[in-house]
Amino acid sequence: MGFLELLSIALSLAVDVAVVCLAASAAHKPTLKNALFVSGVFALFHAVMPVLGLLLGYGFREYLSAYGHIIGFALLLFVGLKMLKDSLSRDEGDVERIMHPGTLFVLALATSVDALVIGFSFNFVTVNMPLAVSLIGSVTLAAGLLGMYLGNKGTLVLGNRVQTIGAFVLIGLAVKVLLT
Repeated sequence: MGFLELLSIALSLAVDVAVVCLAASAAHKPTLKNALFVSGVFALFHAVMPVLGLLLGYGFREYLSAYGHIIGFALLLFVGLKMLKDSLSRDEGDVERIMHPGTLFVLALATSVDALVIGFSFNFVTVNMPLAVSLIGSVTLAAGLLGMYLGNKGTLVLGNRVQTIGAFVLIGLAVKVLLT
């Protein structure tokens, strides 16, 4: 698998992260440190999951390919519904921020399930794993930072509606994961 194929994979995996980070920055105005941390967590999960998928190998492929989409659906749906509830709350002080470490972990795990599946597929093709991991991690980091920047700019114009839109996007991603 060549550079362009790996770059295409990295870009497709990073789209969900950009959307989630857009929603996260709508719920919480990120500092540069927060944006780097959140994006870095997503990048780390996305870089590690293909390696994990490759290592788990063919033995578990049938089970995870059968149920991985259900797990991803459930995690994304849960976070999306919670985010929707928080965005509709009138008491801004009691809204739990999406940047809470537990929520961030669930989101990073949910969005990286596809990267795990990609890792399984690497068992059947010749792949330069250091290049794959570097591309997936760096593209995901850039997508996360871009999402954080754009989400914050959208919040200045649209206010709390960006978080509501982000919640519906996460719910839509959950349905997409379930149907694919």
